[in-house]
Amino acid sequence: LAESGEAHQQRCNLCAGRRALRLEAAVVHTTQQADGDCPANRCERIGADLHPIGELRQIIACAGDSADLLEIYRKYIDTPITFEYTLPTLEDFSRRIEEALQFYPCLICREENQVLGYAYAHRQAERAAYQWNAELSIYLDPACTSRGLGRRMYAILLELLRLQDIRTAYGCVTLSNEKSNRLHLGMGFSLVGVYHNAGYKCGRWWDVAWYEKSLASYGEAPAPPHSVHTLSPTELSAALGLARGEGAAV
Repeated sequence: LAESGEAHQQRCNLCAGRRALRLEAAVVHTTQQADGDCPANRCERIGADLHPIGELRQIIACAGDSADLLEIYRKYIDTPITFEYTLPTLEDFSRRIEEALQFYPCLICREENQVLGYAYAHRQAERAAYQWNAELSIYLDPACTSRGLGRRMYAILLELLRLQDIRTAYGCVTLSNEKSNRLHLGMGFSLVGVYHNAGYKCGRWWDVAWYEKSLASYGEAPAPPHSVHTLSPTELSAALGLARGEGAAV
């Protein structure tokens, strides 16, 4: 979405503070800014320290984000966590992430210069009647699980989706992935059902569980959901504050 040069400068002035363990919501601009393209492929990142004294920050995304995310994803390509057989090229992976970010949020968890994981929302199904749904995906460095990072990223994602007027969030889990099952149940998801023998990988057939969570009421004639780019700095700040335990838990 285009914005004025003054508004863009005000948003960029949020950049501040020290580097620390933080969650960063990546936002991709799909049109040029009024005063020219944003650096780094018109990508912005709104970051929040996980430490209690951290401040909301907005950071221009670095050009290597997709490469960092792909390195995390690489660690799962030979597992049934993903049903993809072959690691995508950086070009293909970058396109995949950017397409999701046209409308939905993506979170990156960093500790100083190390990427610990990422989570993002994407369209659950293509037909128009499904537009109020979103599916979540999360990948953490295997060495960084059981630290509560998944819960923090999910809490922020769910709140951002609620602010976008998404009604239902879905999660898909290859069985048996007990950590992911506990994450979804702990975040208030309900088990919808299990697709038996849904995929073949690593020499065997795998079942897949689907979880759902209602984010808002289901009234008549709902307005279409809107892009994460339309959220105000106040709304983004409140959502990212969930990473520090502020506000109501999702």
